[in-house]
Amino acid sequence: MRIIIYSTKSTFSDQSFGGAESSLTLLAEELGKLNNQVCFVTPPPFKRLSTGNIFKKNGFSLHFLPVLRLPAQRIPFFKEMNLRINNYLFQNYMRKWFSDFDLVHCFSPQDTYRLIEWKRKNSLSLKIIIRSVGAFWKNENINEGRMSKVLSDTWAKADSVCFIHERQKADCLEVLATRYNVELKDSFVQDIGIQLSSEASWSPINDGIFRIIMVGRFSSVFKRQDLLIKAFKKLSIHNSELIFAGDGETKEGYERLCLNDPFLKTRVKFIGFVGTPTLRGFMSSSSLFCLASDSEGLCKSVIEAMSTGIPILVSNVDVLSEYVVHNQNGLLAENSVEAWANEIEGYYNLPVADKQRIGISGKRYVEENYNSRVCAKKIQQHFLRVLAQ
Repeated sequence: MRIIIYSTKSTFSDQSFGGAESSLTLLAEELGKLNNQVCFVTPPPFKRLSTGNIFKKNGFSLHFLPVLRLPAQRIPFFKEMNLRINNYLFQNYMRKWFSDFDLVHCFSPQDTYRLIEWKRKNSLSLKIIIRSVGAFWKNENINEGRMSKVLSDTWAKADSVCFIHERQKADCLEVLATRYNVELKDSFVQDIGIQLSSEASWSPINDGIFRIIMVGRFSSVFKRQDLLIKAFKKLSIHNSELIFAGDGETKEGYERLCLNDPFLKTRVKFIGFVGTPTLRGFMSSSSLFCLASDSEGLCKSVIEAMSTGIPILVSNVDVLSEYVVHNQNGLLAENSVEAWANEIEGYYNLPVADKQRIGISGKRYVEENYNSRVCAKKIQQHFLRVLAQ
C-alpha cells in the first residue's frame, strides 16, 4: 500500500507532543517495516518560510510541507491571508506528490477536513481514515458554528474511523447520532500500542524515598494534577516525593503553587516534557505511577508505565477502568482527595510481593495486547479491507 500519514502537529515539530502524535510516528515506522510505502506529512519546525523538504526516517519518508508564516497573526487580515497562502501551498504539494496514493490516515478534525477538500477538488479515489483520539467530540461548546460543520462533515465523509477502544467507540457513536445526526461509513477498533523495551524494567531507587510520578499534559480539561497534589499533602508518608512530567498551559500555575507552599516546595518536582526513553527511566525508578484525570481514552503514558512493570494507580473513569482491573493489573481511585490519599497510603503499606504482583500483571497485560508489531499487522488488515470497499 501507498500510505500518507498527515498531521499538523507531530513528534517532528518544535512543540511538545502527546500520545496521539507519538502513535502516528510509531504507526508510520511499523507500517514501513511491513513493506508499505509510507510518507509522513507535516509542517516543518517553526520557520517563517520553507519550500518543503524530504528526509528518510526509520521505515518511512518524512515530508515537511512548504509554508509561509506571515507576521502579525493576531490581525484578522494577516491571519486570513496566511490561511489562504498556506492552503494553496498545501494543495499544490499534495497534488504533486500524493495524487496516486491509496490511503491517508490522520487524527485532527481540521486536518481531516482539509484532506477531504483536497480529495474532492482533485477527484481522487484514495481512502481517508481518521484515528479517533481523546474526547473532543463530547465538548458541547462546539455544537454550533464552523467547528460543528467541520466535525459533522469530517465524520460523515471519512471512509473509515479507527477507534482506540470499544468504549470510546460506543460513546462517540452515541454523540454523533444524537448531536450531529451522523452515521459513519465504516469503523474499527485497534490501537498501535507501544514499542516494547527490555531496557527499562521496574527497579525503584533504594534510598528510602517513596516516589510518585504522574505523566500528562497540564490542561484545564480532564487532567487533575490538582487532585494529586492535594492528596499528596494529606499523606502520612514522611519521605515522599511527587514528580510531574509534561508541559501545558496550567503548568506554571502549579509550579507557583508548590513554590509558595513550605511542604510542597521541596517535595514536588516538575521535569517538563521528556522523550520516551528518558521517561521510561523515570517511571522504572519510581515507586508508583499515578494518573488523576476526569476522562481518558487509551492513555499512552499509562500503557508505557505498565510496560516497565511499575504498579499504577489511576482514576476510576472511562476508559481507564475498562483495561485497569483494581488490585490485579493496577489500582483505581475515585476522584476525591480522600480516596486518592487512601489508595496511595494503602499501596505504600502493601507487602513487596503484592506490589510486584500488580506490576508484573500490568506488564504482562501490555505485552499481550499492545505490542506495536502485532497491532500494526492488524491495522494493515483493516486498511486493506477499507481499500477493497
